[in-house]
Amino acid sequence: MALSSDICFKCNSNNTKQYADVFDADYEKIFSEVIERHHVDINQYRQKIITTQNDETNDIPFQQIYREFQQTVSHRSFISVILHLDGIGLGKSNKLVLWLLSCTIVELPPHLRNKRENMIPLSAWIAPREPIIQSWLNECMQRLKYLKLSGMYIKK
Repeated sequence: MALSSDICFKCNSNNTKQYADVFDADYEKIFSEVIERHHVDINQYRQKIITTQNDETNDIPFQQIYREFQQTVSHRSFISVILHLDGIGLGKSNKLVLWLLSCTIVELPPHLRNKRENMIPLSAWIAPREPIIQSWLNECMQRLKYLKLSGMYIKK
C-alpha cells in the first residue's frame, strides 16, 4: 500500500485492520558498520576458533556442524548470523503489535555478540494483528540471500 493511499493495491481492501507498516533496514550498511567496528575482534575470534578444539563457553563456532561448514569455505572469509524473531504488544487501547526480525553475528565473541549495539535490526512489522510471515519476510529473505550470494566489501 502506498503511504498516501487508503486502499491496498494488492488486495483492494480499505480495512485498516488488514494494514501493516513494514520497515526494512539497509542490511549491507549495517552489517558493514558492525563488521568494520569489530574487524580485529572477529579476526582474533576466528583464530581462536581455528586453533582451539573446544571452548569453555560451548559457543556455536566450536560445534561440529559449524566446523564442518568452516572447512568447506576455508579459502574465503564469511560471516554467519543467528536470526531472532519476537513480538510485543504496543498497548491495550490500540491493540498494535510490533514484531522485529534481527540478527547477531556468530563470528563475534559472545561478550560482544550479545551487546545491543551489535544486534542488527533487519525488519519490523507494526499492525493490529500478528504478522503474516510469508508476506512480511519474503522480500527480506530475498535481500539477505542476494547479499549472501553477491558478498560485500568491508573497509579494513
